[in-house]
Amino acid sequence: MAKVLLSIFAAAALLSTARAQLLTAPQGRGYALQHKFNPEAIRKLGISEIRSELELKKDGDRIRKSHREWVYRFDREGRTVLIAQIDKQRRDTLISAYQYAGNRLECEVKNEVSGMISYCYTYDKQGRPLEKRFARTAPWRNKMSQQLGNAAAQVDAAAEIQLESFRHEAFDLQLHSTLHNSSGRPYRKDIRYYNPDGQMEKYLQSFVMTSTRHEELYSYNEAGLMSHLEVRRGKEPHLLSFEYDAQGSLLVEERHEDSELRYHKEYVYEGPENLLRAELLRRESEGLLEITTYSYSYWEP
Repeated sequence: MAKVLLSIFAAAALLSTARAQLLTAPQGRGYALQHKFNPEAIRKLGISEIRSELELKKDGDRIRKSHREWVYRFDREGRTVLIAQIDKQRRDTLISAYQYAGNRLECEVKNEVSGMISYCYTYDKQGRPLEKRFARTAPWRNKMSQQLGNAAAQVDAAAEIQLESFRHEAFDLQLHSTLHNSSGRPYRKDIRYYNPDGQMEKYLQSFVMTSTRHEELYSYNEAGLMSHLEVRRGKEPHLLSFEYDAQGSLLVEERHEDSELRYHKEYVYEGPENLLRAELLRRESEGLLEITTYSYSYWEP
């Protein structure tokens, strides 16, 4: 059974790298953090930074600035190393920094009002997480934001640390993962269901001490790209649908709740490199159009 699942993970990896589109294609709930931008495409294009700015337009009104921006920074391998969310009106910046061991996420560090928090991981040979180490440091200091390139080093001996562990069991086209708390007690179980082509068809999460369950179902188009993601159980049941162009670039995303359209989003590309230039998100019930535009910086040769 383990060999079957290994071949499934390998097939999924080949599928994702075969289509090096700028945006990461929608995927099932995996173990790895899924960043917005595809590392393979970022590396090939030599992109070092992407900036985006949000503008808003209410029906009957002109376009207005939201004073919110995002900055995405990448290493030369195309991996996301920093995401900054900037609110210019509040003069507030939220920063998330990422460190890697090979192609696997080693640590992610975030700043909060109460301090800096970090999540660090270890993995088995199949790339599945074995341990998750959570730490919270002393209250956030401005000088730390200048050092987030070495974020993991900021977790000092005075940090509050908790260690969680994973145990995995492979069955026929299923992978069962149990998460244990710092006391070694199981508190959450995740089950991933795959089809023979290596695509995840269903994700089910449940908690040991409560009746809380979260369930996601996935379907795919003829090209093997996700066409629908349905959350059947959870706090916000909804349905996401996706459309692509002939090259596999994401064009349209829609979200429905109780059969009602909550938003319609379109992605606009341009140029021979098919760079994302804008996202247009329409919230019909609010009469609101959100316009996000993108600009790019590149590594020097």
